Amino acid sequence: MIHYTHSKDDLILICHIFQLNIENMYSLTKPTLQKLIWSEINKLKQILPETEYFNVNNKKELLDYVEKPCENLNLSVREKKKVIAIAKLITIYCREGYYEVRPHFLDFKHLYDSATYIAQYGDISSVRKAITKLNLDSRVDPKIELKISRRKLVMIENQKRLLLKTRNHPYVKQAPEGKPFIVKFD
Repeated sequence: MIHYTHSKDDLILICHIFQLNIENMYSLTKPTLQKLIWSEINKLKQILPETEYFNVNNKKELLDYVEKPCENLNLSVREKKKVIAIAKLITIYCREGYYEVRPHFLDFKHLYDSATYIAQYGDISSVRKAITKLNLDSRVDPKIELKISRRKLVMIENQKRLLLKTRNHPYVKQAPEGKPFIVKFD
């Protein structure tokens, strides 16, 4: 059976990527969707390898993936709020010029330890921003490495690619006869 930690969005993504025949998947409840996906996966003879999001090569690996707890969901709501709060405090420290650690942290070691703790939750955008800014500080001697899941890395790369496609495109505005054309770059 599919593990309960997989979100409904993950289940819908599985339906789309592996082209499972489930109608009205958006209107179904999560438990119903889980049962339907499980039966559809078991009906399949084989699947095409998918390395972009789930990194599965065959049907057995896909069944193992959905039976195990979701990799991305290892935080409770309370823990996630705590991690985001620490990330905000680190961002405030960075915004103030990497100078005063005091009101939010005891000393620089406490700040560094807090940053290494939240770096393991790199899928959260505020954590990524805070650690990236903190790594610009000259006092951070071994730079802190973010742990980001493969799925999130692919999503970030796709967003960057889309952003690059929309940037620096010329917009040509036609002018009345006898007047010059107007070309703007976004």
